[in-house]
Amino acid sequence: MSLPESTTVLIVGAGPAGLTAALSLAHHACREFVIIDAAVEGQKTSRAIMMHAATVEALASINAADGLVSRAIKGKGIRRPHKVVGMKQNEKDPHITDVSFEDGQVIRARYIIGADGAHSTVRSIAGIGFSDPDGPKLASDPIAQMISADLTFDREPVGAQTIEDYFNIMVSSNGFFALTALGTRFNAELTRDGKPITKPIFRIGCAVPPKNGEPPHAPPREYIQNLIDAYGPVCMSSDPSINPTPVKIDQLLWSTRFRTHAAIADRSFTRLGAAIFLVGDAAHKHSPVGGQGMNLGIRDAIFLGEAITKHIKASAENRDVDDTILEEFAEARHARALEIIKYSKTLLTLAGLPYDRYAWWMPCIRAVEDCMGPERAWETLRHTVLEEAFQREMFQAPYPPYDPTDRSGFSYETVVKRWPIILTNVIDHVHRLLHDMTLEARDSDTLKAEELSKKITQGQDIISEISRLKYRMARDHELEDIPQDGDVLVAEYNADLEKLKQASQNTWFGAPWLYAECYLYRLIRAYFNQKTYWRGFDSFSAQKEEMFRNSGAAIYQIASTMHELESEKAKFQGDPDKLEVLFKEMIQICLWGNATDLSLLTHLSPSDIEHLQTVGKEAQEARREFILKDDQNAVWTYIKTLANQGKRLDFVLDNAGFELFTDFVFADFLVTYTPYFSQVVFHPKLFPWFVSDVTPADFAKTISSLLSTAFFPPNSTISSDSVAHLQQMVTRWQKYLDEGIFSLATNINNGQKMTEFWTGPWPYWNMNELAPELGQWLSGSGLVIFKGDLNYRKLAGDVKWPVSTPFSTAIGPLAGSFPLLSLRTNKADVAVGIDETVAEDLDNRDEKWRVSGKYALVSFLPRSVDQ
Repeated sequence: MSLPESTTVLIVGAGPAGLTAALSLAHHACREFVIIDAAVEGQKTSRAIMMHAATVEALASINAADGLVSRAIKGKGIRRPHKVVGMKQNEKDPHITDVSFEDGQVIRARYIIGADGAHSTVRSIAGIGFSDPDGPKLASDPIAQMISADLTFDREPVGAQTIEDYFNIMVSSNGFFALTALGTRFNAELTRDGKPITKPIFRIGCAVPPKNGEPPHAPPREYIQNLIDAYGPVCMSSDPSINPTPVKIDQLLWSTRFRTHAAIADRSFTRLGAAIFLVGDAAHKHSPVGGQGMNLGIRDAIFLGEAITKHIKASAENRDVDDTILEEFAEARHARALEIIKYSKTLLTLAGLPYDRYAWWMPCIRAVEDCMGPERAWETLRHTVLEEAFQREMFQAPYPPYDPTDRSGFSYETVVKRWPIILTNVIDHVHRLLHDMTLEARDSDTLKAEELSKKITQGQDIISEISRLKYRMARDHELEDIPQDGDVLVAEYNADLEKLKQASQNTWFGAPWLYAECYLYRLIRAYFNQKTYWRGFDSFSAQKEEMFRNSGAAIYQIASTMHELESEKAKFQGDPDKLEVLFKEMIQICLWGNATDLSLLTHLSPSDIEHLQTVGKEAQEARREFILKDDQNAVWTYIKTLANQGKRLDFVLDNAGFELFTDFVFADFLVTYTPYFSQVVFHPKLFPWFVSDVTPADFAKTISSLLSTAFFPPNSTISSDSVAHLQQMVTRWQKYLDEGIFSLATNINNGQKMTEFWTGPWPYWNMNELAPELGQWLSGSGLVIFKGDLNYRKLAGDVKWPVSTPFSTAIGPLAGSFPLLSLRTNKADVAVGIDETVAEDLDNRDEKWRVSGKYALVSFLPRSVDQ
């Protein structure tokens, strides 16, 4: 890889210290840096297994504590492999150093950060000494040399020392043995010989007494087994005379040796033209006892980034500025390193005292989890996560996603109850169809009977597959790859599933809720698509139609309400105040129409659903207090600025049936009765989705069903006038569709491709990266309305935002891309933009307020002025 000719800051070494220095520079608005590393690729192993609270706080100061990738540095990458071989002062500029590399390339730099490890080339070329501040270490010290390894056993050892996530130290007269049970979270990263690791992984560290000689460079399995038998806990011994259930090492994933001596650079700052700094192991090293090494190096790098940017700004104002800022940083960090070395030596001395065997059982990792949460704590320890900060450009939320590991959350109830009911309904529906086909085949001619027989056989296979899926779900089995079915997004789903597998989050109760739920409906789609006679079949169509038929009373009432507007049209069209009153009535009809969701209403009777669909003015007024975030005034103020501009309205749809009807009503009101919009584009889902979401087929059937006087069941309370009002209104909608005033997104140019995004498993804040054509289309809209709960979950990423988080924060980089209105009744845990005292009161009064559909959110964000 070719290197640039010059840079402001050159970072040599892409380990934790080097990458953190880059993050710190970027945080302080210095992006003129280059990161190089001599290694061909980044390491996937780490001696460090502990992150201290002070380090977490320091990372938080540069907005990098949460997963370390919450603010990715766009356009930056690690340049490999490039080995530094020389540094000399530039002949033309005394403040620049020419850094030469093994391949002959040269970079000119004003600042150089040596983060290239204990054997630092930068330190060596700069002529900086590196030694133990207390003199040479005695070779006879019982813990002068150690080994460390990651391994699995032929069967999992069981004992007090093997509890996952706890750090244990067993001390004896021969030294000490350290153990941490890592579980299975790193299995994908630590594959061996290309084979996946399925067993729990253990990290061990063991002192090797001098009498045993020097350990091998990469200790083999037999060598480590002997150390475990001699110094490890009884439950991990392979000796049956000691351990009644002996265990042996199965796979050795990684091992190394090291000496526990300490050393510190004579100075961590010097000049050779450029300002040269040392951080991490290049500046200091000591024994791993206490887990101080990586933590000290990361904090060095964080504070160095701030010092360099301050010096850059001072230099811009005064070319001859002195190095006081840099010297103060170096002196402070050097003093801190000496303190840590002294502290680690004290701990090492305690560990080496010649007492009888005893043990420390310390929940060190738990302390980290308390600071950061379990997912981010373990992510933070991996070198690879730091490296990904420079390779990923998509927004990362600073909170973890909802998942079923929280048994008090709605996601757990979803996996345990809702999804099995949904799958059972699909099985029952297909079974009834097969029964009808069997009867039909008896009375059919031979050719048709054969065709029906084939379809019946394939239908039975589908029932078997869904039954197997239901079984695996209940037992928290792994999510399997979506089979290639010739339909959209298979590769994308499976790629994300592989990432979850690497993080050991690829089971039904372990995967993020949003991904798992989207995956479920895509998998069901594949089951039907793979069968010739069932390809494209909507297994939820009958449910949607039945629900729609039971909505007749509310639909006729709304149709009559809309008819009344005709006679008053001339009066209010020129009166914004009257239009505002009508607008708020229409927006509430559209909002509360979202209460009908078949994927959630698995136990409600038709009368319960009819109650939810009550749309009278009194019902709307009563419900106003249940709107926990109400931006109706803000969105109306914005809409009034659009008068007579011929703006387009985009509707990102949610449920079919009654809710789609209310969406049509709202769109009709805005186009027919106001001067603010002249066109509406409706965005459906490409295939059956979350039971009741609108597909293109549902969209078309809605118009034809409403125009049919036989669609709704007979009802003596419905007047002939109401029937006529509905016919008149829907006829107007059909006319709008014919003229292009109303249109379906799949029918516009490139619409099919744009629509794929809605059935992906991603948060909408990734739209511009994953679906740039769609982002571009919506950026030209006068207003984009996102309907319903799932759209809201995807807008906010379905992560555990505090309820008081501003809506603009929760939707990440999507905020300001286009005017955005979200209409959502609460049917999932995520909710933002709510006053904390209101949320606390609801928690005390109604523990189900987040998911019951009783409360709603009207959230609006205008377009940013720079868009």
